[in-house]
Amino acid sequence: MTESNRDDAHWLLRLQAEEWIDAARRELVLADAPGAHRRRVITHLRRAAGMGLNGYLVARYDDASTSIDQLARVWGRSYMDHLRALSDDAPLFDLPTSARGRAKALRSLQFQASAGGLVSIRNTAGDDLDAGRDAARFLVDACADRTLRGRHRE
Repeated sequence: MTESNRDDAHWLLRLQAEEWIDAARRELVLADAPGAHRRRVITHLRRAAGMGLNGYLVARYDDASTSIDQLARVWGRSYMDHLRALSDDAPLFDLPTSARGRAKALRSLQFQASAGGLVSIRNTAGDDLDAGRDAARFLVDACADRTLRGRHRE
């Protein structure tokens, strides 16, 4: 996306691909903050993956391989929509097939509101933050590799 194609009001085009990747990396740093509550860590990990995927989607749009409407229909607009689409059957373009499993690992990290309005964490098999961190880092790195390949960063 060129600077002239930027649209501050658009869910995807408000940042360039490189900026989405940078934002994703910042979310990974926030997820590693000492003393962060589990719920906050999970949110940062999911946001990181979703922002990485946004960078990847902007690059696909830049390549004119698909329209914004097509991207939104397949991938949704939120980071959870992106993870759901990736772990289901969204086209991977050139992302590694193992990205599906990483998205599923991130989605498996669940928290839900209890009757009293408090947030509790539902622990399930494989529901640990280390696996979530690994999954988020893998997805951000894969998206960065596919997004930034062949582009010159200044």
